[in-house]
Amino acid sequence: MHILVIENDAAEQQKAKETLEAAGHTALITDDVLVAMEEIDSCDGVITDLFFPPKCRQGNVDYGQGYLSQVCTGESEPPMGLLMVILAQARGKKVVICTDAGGHNYKVGWIYDAFSHTWSDVFCGKVEYEEYCRQVPFRWVGSKSWSHALDELERMLK
Repeated sequence: MHILVIENDAAEQQKAKETLEAAGHTALITDDVLVAMEEIDSCDGVITDLFFPPKCRQGNVDYGQGYLSQVCTGESEPPMGLLMVILAQARGKKVVICTDAGGHNYKVGWIYDAFSHTWSDVFCGKVEYEEYCRQVPFRWVGSKSWSHALDELERMLK
């Protein structure tokens, strides 16, 4: 598979590259939203960070204290990964959010909790995994575990 990875931390970019290549995949790794938007059609799937600055070729975009996410969560960077989820879905691509923001906290609970209830239905046997995949447009890995994110993406693409 050819996988698009959107990640702004250089050390995490390297870990992602090593993990994906060790599993026999190729990766395009970028922290540039415009590059991601241009290249998304050439990939089989997407793994994205959640919080990262809206960097583009012209540099980082600075809105000062204007981010709603900063006002609500105190996070200095907006959840640009949600833009990547929307774009991936619009293009018919499967996507995994791989974030060290966790899941059950004030920063991301508003995103994560809406989908975790459906996931618990899978564990309880109330919903089949395939039905869950139709209901929930992305997967969530609440740590920087690139191997877990890859496992989720591969599972979605089966």
